Parts: sequence; structure tokens; C-alpha cells
Amino acid sequence: MSGYIVHMKFWNIKNVMKKYRYEKETILALSIFTEVAWTIAIPVVIFTLLGRYIDKTYEYPFVFTLLGGAVGIGIGIWIVYRRAWDIYDRIDRLSKENINNDNK
Repeated sequence: MSGYIVHMKFWNIKNVMKKYRYEKETILALSIFTEVAWTIAIPVVIFTLLGRYIDKTYEYPFVFTLLGGAVGIGIGIWIVYRRAWDIYDRIDRLSKENINNDNK
């Protein structure tokens, strides 16, 4: 009976580590997705509300609301692009450092 308990999948350290790694990667993916969503949403909301304020102040139908939303989307995408480029550069530098350290 004790041999069976030792060999159960639950006690197999490899399976526990795989599960931990999977959960860690899932949390990382969710955090990146959340960061991208907020990075796009905040400028869209701010510029849309600014456009709505201008429309209400100068009695336009909805021209500046749409324009503000479009500008917010553009700024949000630009910020995400810049962030992704910075991450890409950091990964590239780290991989080059690892290659140089392996060659030494």
C-alpha cells in the first residue's frame, strides 16, 4: 500500500512542477492581457469623454466624441506598440548576453 502512495501522480515532483509552471505561465499571460487592455482603455475613455465635453459645450452632434475615441484608440495602440518593442529589446539583449556567457 505504501508503494502505491509514493507512486501516485500527486506526489510525483515532476507533475507538481509542471502544474506550478503552467499556473505561473497562465498568471503571467493574464497579467499581460490585463495590462494591454488597460493601456488601450484608459486613453480611449479619457479622449472620448473629452470629445463628449467639447460636443456638449459647443453643441455639436457627436463629431468630437468619435474623433476623441479614434484618437484614444490610436494613442493606446501606440503605447502598446512602444511597450512591446521595449520588451522585445530587453529579451533580445538578455538572449545575446546568455549566448556570450555560454561562449566563455
